[in-house]
Amino acid sequence: MSDAMTEIDRGTYFKDRSKLKPKTSKQYP
Repeated sequence: MSDAMTEIDRGTYFKDRSKLKPKTSKQYP
């Protein structure tokens, strides 16, 4: 469960990061 959730979270995190790159540019250097 932890591995699966981590993979999903990781994919979503990167996806969201790519989408909100200009907005979270300062939060995520």
